[in-house]
Amino acid sequence: MPSPNNLSIRRQSLLLVFILLSSGLLGIFPVQPADADSGRSTGAETLTVDVLSDYYDRGTNMTLVATSSNLDTTAEYSLEYSLCRATGTWDDEMEVMNIDCSEWFEQVSDIVDLGSGNQVSLKATSVADTGCCDTINGADNFANGTMMFLVNLTSQGITIASEMTDVFALGSETGSMHLGVSNEDILLGMDYAVHAFFDLQYWNLQVLPHTVNCSLIDPNGTAIDSTQEIWNGDYDIVDPYFELKATGDGMHYPSCDLIRNADGALLATQTGAAFNVIDSDYSGYETVSGQTDTILYEHNDTVSLTVPLTNLFVGAEYVLTYSMCYTHVYYDNNIRDYVLECGSDVSYGLLDDPLTATVDESEVVTFQGAVTFTPTASTHVEQLSFTLPGCCGKEKAQFNNSGMLSVNSLENDSLTFDLDISTQNVSLDTDISNTFILGGEVVSDHIHYQRDRILIGMNSITHSRWTLDTTNSFTLSYTIQCSLFNSTGDAVDNRTSTWNHNGQPAVDVGLYPPTPGSFHSECSLTRDLDGKYMGFQTSNIITVLDENYTGNERHSVTTDSIFYPHNSSIELSIQTTNMYPDTTYTLEYDMCSVKTKYEDGVFETFCNGQPSFYANNIPVENQTLLSGSIDFTPTSSTYTEVAYIPVPECCGDFANNVSWWFENSSVALKSHLFIQGVKLNSPQDESNYFGIGGSVEESVMLHSSFQLLPNMNVIIDMIWTLDHRNEFIQTYQEQCNFIDASNDTVLDSKSSMWNHRPEQVNTINSMFSPPGEGQYYVECTLTRVADSTLLSTHRGDNITVLPPLGNQDDATLNVNTMVKPDGWGLVLVSMAELDAGQQYSITWDVLDTTSGSGIVMESGEYAWVEGTDSTEMKILEFNALADSSFACIVVDLKAAGEVLVSLNDTSSTSNLCWIQNSIADLDSDGVYDKNDECDATPYGSIVQSNGCSDTDLDGWDDSVEIDCNSDFQNPTSVPVDYDQDGICDVLDDDDDDDGFTDEIEYLRGTNPYDFNDFPINQLPVCTFYYTLEVDGMPSANAITGEAEVSTLVIGSSSVPNMGTGITPIFTVPSGNYFIIVTCQDLDNDPVTISVNDVVVGPALGEVTASAMITLSADVSESVDANITWDDGTNSATTIVTVNLENIPTTSTYLPGFTALIGILALLGATVVSRKSRFE
Repeated sequence: MPSPNNLSIRRQSLLLVFILLSSGLLGIFPVQPADADSGRSTGAETLTVDVLSDYYDRGTNMTLVATSSNLDTTAEYSLEYSLCRATGTWDDEMEVMNIDCSEWFEQVSDIVDLGSGNQVSLKATSVADTGCCDTINGADNFANGTMMFLVNLTSQGITIASEMTDVFALGSETGSMHLGVSNEDILLGMDYAVHAFFDLQYWNLQVLPHTVNCSLIDPNGTAIDSTQEIWNGDYDIVDPYFELKATGDGMHYPSCDLIRNADGALLATQTGAAFNVIDSDYSGYETVSGQTDTILYEHNDTVSLTVPLTNLFVGAEYVLTYSMCYTHVYYDNNIRDYVLECGSDVSYGLLDDPLTATVDESEVVTFQGAVTFTPTASTHVEQLSFTLPGCCGKEKAQFNNSGMLSVNSLENDSLTFDLDISTQNVSLDTDISNTFILGGEVVSDHIHYQRDRILIGMNSITHSRWTLDTTNSFTLSYTIQCSLFNSTGDAVDNRTSTWNHNGQPAVDVGLYPPTPGSFHSECSLTRDLDGKYMGFQTSNIITVLDENYTGNERHSVTTDSIFYPHNSSIELSIQTTNMYPDTTYTLEYDMCSVKTKYEDGVFETFCNGQPSFYANNIPVENQTLLSGSIDFTPTSSTYTEVAYIPVPECCGDFANNVSWWFENSSVALKSHLFIQGVKLNSPQDESNYFGIGGSVEESVMLHSSFQLLPNMNVIIDMIWTLDHRNEFIQTYQEQCNFIDASNDTVLDSKSSMWNHRPEQVNTINSMFSPPGEGQYYVECTLTRVADSTLLSTHRGDNITVLPPLGNQDDATLNVNTMVKPDGWGLVLVSMAELDAGQQYSITWDVLDTTSGSGIVMESGEYAWVEGTDSTEMKILEFNALADSSFACIVVDLKAAGEVLVSLNDTSSTSNLCWIQNSIADLDSDGVYDKNDECDATPYGSIVQSNGCSDTDLDGWDDSVEIDCNSDFQNPTSVPVDYDQDGICDVLDDDDDDDGFTDEIEYLRGTNPYDFNDFPINQLPVCTFYYTLEVDGMPSANAITGEAEVSTLVIGSSSVPNMGTGITPIFTVPSGNYFIIVTCQDLDNDPVTISVNDVVVGPALGEVTASAMITLSADVSESVDANITWDDGTNSATTIVTVNLENIPTTSTYLPGFTALIGILALLGATVVSRKSRFE
């Protein structure tokens, strides 16, 4: 059984909240009056469902708890449940995990009858798992997974409410697993990195926390440095990372356990390869670095490498390992910087001399090795040198396992050294030296202008590009010098740029021509380190035009509408500023598709490519919708030009094999300003967004139900699918009419607006309330607001509202009479076919029909909540009834106040009548009961003719004096009655008659014998009654004795002296429980309750209700609740733990459950009933 601490908080409090809703707060729900035409739905039913645990083992039972509220007490309800597999889908746009059902299990489904008579019903149902995991040969079992229950609340087969439980796990096993470790030895004191991987069988969806515990196992088999991490992710891979430290030397290995937190089960254990922990001298802070004597070498040069080593342990033996390698550079998006590292080792080959046939001189030459040293100080320097081969690696040959290598030479490239310092074969530090370049020549170059034509005053952007036979790796600096020459060969401008980056030299140089005319650029590349001239390049011609312009022109484009149909025209308003009057400008535009992305909680709309189109035999210059140009000549610096773009007819083939197709879409126009074909340096404009075309491709109307009970609402969810995404541009109006199908009369209308980004228009659901039984339908329209175009109409199927039905209870009533020997009538009233949980009552009148008119002699009522045996019996004794020659009884059986059966035959042959002539004297005082006003006179008393006795003549009847502990034979001994209300203090709960019981006044420190001294503010007071299993029970106003529940223990309270600090723990077996609760705040304050932060209320005034609670067999759960209740002034808090056991009971008296129902006394500090001081 999962421990309470391993259950989620929501489930710890779940059952108690449900019980609370099922009892103490029923008064906050409206009670529907019952009559012969009452509906079978309140129209306000609610359903709350969940399971009590986050995890269930396969083959065990799942506890499904469903609370149905606001029920019609005359209706028969059922719960339909089905298990499904929960699957998560990550929504990149909304950044949430959407959870849906992907597989239904009909073998784990059922219908539970709720019966009638309950305004709130709680069902804790034990659902059997069919097992895992063999699905061969049609077996009912299925694979482990994250699951949910779908539960429907139904009546007459009509679904009234539906809810899904939260996700829980059914079964939990692991698949593959491995440990990511180095498998290398370490020194004592070093961390050993372990990356544990466990594959679950399904996505976890943050349902089950798991703990991964990793340890190092020492040579003695002892686990050391155990470290754990809790994981509760969405996906199916558990992958925590650990760094473990050994405490001694010797062979060790890592071991990791995966534990399911819900029940502490060990799911998997995996171990890694053994490694040696070596006890050796080292500082733990050793560093290694390297620096070459230069950063540029030619072929056949000698490389001198200086390797300083620091923070060494004097006297320890170290090994320096080195290797020359090619530099590898990449950009790391995480750190937003370039990373330099060692690539492959540098090597070349030497061929065999064919003249020496007996000797093979071929070999692979590398630049690597190792140096062993023992430092005499904490710092040490190694000096290494290497001779580079000739140039330039053109000849290549195959060298055994080394592949194709350059022969006796190396290609030009960027190089570095990989360095490592170690001891006992354990690496202590690694680094690479500085990068350096071998050789370097220009392979190719390219120079061109950004624009071949510019206006006078603009700079000519020259793109100078050079390709070397080495990558630079941020090593060498180069100077690129560019000059601008006029048509006579004179240099009119020059710029010098320095380049030092990764890759190949490249600069963009801005050169300014001083006059109109033709110009060209010349650039050279020089290596700065040695001043080597690398190359020269000459550009093509750039033309400089003489034209008037300000250089600060700005423009914006807006359309006259946000929607255009095909075969229309777009009016553009081109608004410009800082223009040069009388200069002719050209606006060139391109149409773009509009897209919206969602990131970090913000929607961003932008242009994204061109909309889809197709054109056949239509010249490009005629496709002005997609792109075009508009010439205009402003007359002032601020100027507006109006232009028109035709939107062609859509879509199809035209004459002369001409065709056109353009998708309906959300678009915008991007535009630039030009003069004489030269793009100005002013920024690009993006117009407002607008739509072209658009229609509804499909519409779907989702109904809550096509059959409804009276009082149920019609809920409509319309989904309209457009042929394009809206991207927040168009606004659509949905109008839904609720129509009487018999005469097409519109009874109600709902309208809503929609403006969002997807292609599916989905507005707020429309809700309608049918006036009564009949046929109805909903018709919805979708209108585009921009042009008031009706896009689509959708008529839903007919909805049937069933006729109102009276109480469907099949209860029967039978009455038998007999006359006892003493001449009085005894009546046996028996009922059968009763509904469990229904509140019934019988009322009766005994009539004297001797004269035929029927005079009421005695009346009575008996009420109870029916148990599970469907029968009830009541014996009525009329020993004190007056004489009658023809007494008859009439009896009515009622359910929820509605008469079900009436027996009222008073005819001469009726078996409901008898001759009443009672001579019974139950207290044997000599006065017949029918004349006895004191029916419990003490034996031997001398009584008067009315049957009463006052032996000592003190004004108090003998029987009362006995109850009040005074002497009925002593006239000076009379009962104490402080408030003179005729009830002695011994029997009086409120001795000063101030409306507060003596017990409450003692608890609150007020005087119980002072009418004017009473508590200023009281916590609410509640009285609870219950019964178990088949018994049924009387209603609250008729119950006494042990069925009243004891007080709830209060842990702490704002009321002085009320807290106890006790945490009660109760054990409750399975069974059917029936509860009646009457709660009242002494000060008529509203009451609010919180169970583990789940708030219920506030409820005002007195609340009285009944409920049936079922705890199924095989339930084995534990639930905790932190309960707080207050009336706005005072509050109380307690913590309660309830164990639900899977051992059923048949006992009719259950102390454990008495304590549980005490939990229900959340509204009160005590369960002592009180009378109103205002009565």
